[in-house]
Amino acid sequence: MNKQKKNSIMTLKILAGEFGGRLLKAPKGSQTRPTTSMVRKAVFDILQPKIESAVFLDLFSGSGLMGIEALSRGAKQAIFIDSHYEAMRAVKENLALLKIESRAMILQIDVFKGMIKLQEMGAQCDIIYADPPYDKSNLYLELLKFFDQSSLLKPEGDLFLESPFPSPIDKAPIALTTLIPLATRRYGASVLYPYVKKTS
Repeated sequence: MNKQKKNSIMTLKILAGEFGGRLLKAPKGSQTRPTTSMVRKAVFDILQPKIESAVFLDLFSGSGLMGIEALSRGAKQAIFIDSHYEAMRAVKENLALLKIESRAMILQIDVFKGMIKLQEMGAQCDIIYADPPYDKSNLYLELLKFFDQSSLLKPEGDLFLESPFPSPIDKAPIALTTLIPLATRRYGASVLYPYVKKTS
């Protein structure tokens, strides 16, 4: 993932809710690319009526910024999955900083293995946010295929994929059977792809 030094303080600030204005620690190294405050605001503006008491799955979670923003706004639980040690270390430190460890689950594991593990546990999420490394274009379609067949996202649940522009999702669209695509939104170099899970 690309390293972003500019505006790092701004992008690692919780925007609203119980912990609004608090700063989070970023993982060491160049493996993470925080979701910008503009994209984050757009996502949570969409989710505002749904975030209370939700289970939020933060994939490729980096610092944990998206999941912690969800907890700040009233989510019941956030699940963080990332394979990088420094990312999971930052998530643990940020949760401890805010004293919300009891509302979180952390899996330091390959994202797909983590999702399969959650599925085998019978977990179901109300909201899933996936922000894969921009240079691994194959992951976007693999994620869509997985969630289209998986029970991990609840019926009427929301899925968001953050992608670079131009997006690999548009270059090779696939037929979906349970995910309904909603209007995409572009924010600078990023594109947000929202989906909702069919009820049956």
